[in-house]
Amino acid sequence: MFSIRVGGPSDSDELYQRTLELLEYHGVPGDQTQMSPSTFLQLQKEDFLQILVLTCIDPSHEASPKLVGYASFMSEFDMLFGGHGLLLDHFFIQEAYRGKGQGRRLLKAVCEAAQFQQAKYLKLYFKDGLRLDKFYEHFGFSNLTKSPPYMHYFEIYGHKEIQRCLRIKMKKVVSNACRKSRIEKGADLGTGNLAWQFELPSRLQEDEDSSAGPCYLLSFKLPHPIEKASHSPPDGVLIILLRAPGGDSRISTLQDVLDAVNLPIHSGPEVLWSRVAKSKLYLLNGVRCCAFVEKPAFCGWLGKMVTFCDFVGDLSILCEEVFVDRVKHWALRWSELMGVNFEVPVPDPQNHDHYAGQSYRPLLKILRNLRVSDSSQRDGWNAALLEEEDLQAILMGPGDRSQQ
Repeated sequence: MFSIRVGGPSDSDELYQRTLELLEYHGVPGDQTQMSPSTFLQLQKEDFLQILVLTCIDPSHEASPKLVGYASFMSEFDMLFGGHGLLLDHFFIQEAYRGKGQGRRLLKAVCEAAQFQQAKYLKLYFKDGLRLDKFYEHFGFSNLTKSPPYMHYFEIYGHKEIQRCLRIKMKKVVSNACRKSRIEKGADLGTGNLAWQFELPSRLQEDEDSSAGPCYLLSFKLPHPIEKASHSPPDGVLIILLRAPGGDSRISTLQDVLDAVNLPIHSGPEVLWSRVAKSKLYLLNGVRCCAFVEKPAFCGWLGKMVTFCDFVGDLSILCEEVFVDRVKHWALRWSELMGVNFEVPVPDPQNHDHYAGQSYRPLLKILRNLRVSDSSQRDGWNAALLEEEDLQAILMGPGDRSQQ
């Protein structure tokens, strides 16, 4: 008999073994995981990751149920897909128990959690070559990598890669070496939102941007769908970068810049992001502007990560130093940060709008300069999305919590 229930710390040992089996299913030896059993248990206790376990018991041969599958997921926020959603990190059933309808039941249980949390979508990543594309397509998932918006997953995996790409020594950051950085000195915009002046690197001050005026970085908290636990990760944030024109004494302070673009900073982050995305905000009075989202993420084989996504506006004003400072900021706020992700549309050259392709070029150049791997291109990772309507269709289908 199969049953689905919420996983807890008492399941940690069995769950950890299932994560290794899933890693091996992806063609990587289990001993190459960067997650230790003790770290896995600790992360479970922090209540960031939600886990459902699939158990099976044969009363004639077994005294207690075996943990034969699991789904681990977390709350997330994506401007492109309606706001609050769930990110499905791991979804696994042992081979001997596949083909019995349990994948559908476990997915339905995840959808029930999504409905309870008022999620607008369910998102996941899957790898080519594992026969997963047909499974997810059957349940209504859209492949976001092989069709618009052609979303690619760029990944910096582990401390060694963070040091190689971003030149950040994480232990040094956490040991307070960077606490005097400008990233800690934000001016209060109210309700926890911050702003600070961002000093452009000298190489940008000496090139075609030499006429640029002051640059400001604004941070706005994203709304959280459920009550946060005491050990929950930091809130995701919307970042807006504003670069004022040079040589204009009327636009020199942060307030001058905000007045010039008429940015409604006391509106919600969704309104602000939409304003940057859908208008020519960054052209008003010569002020250039872009925006992106930062949010906590997780990998069951690595640990805590931060994801950068939802890039809009004039991305040519971004520079490598913006991301270096933001990763330091997250490392100080969230201990044991292990990786960094970028979700970026990379339009198919045969099937995309020319302007859309051009708009992401400055960001893609930065990622190339930082030597950040495109895991979608290199390893075949695909983003897939189940929208609210299809999520409801799964809930209306067959399947319940306990089944013979």
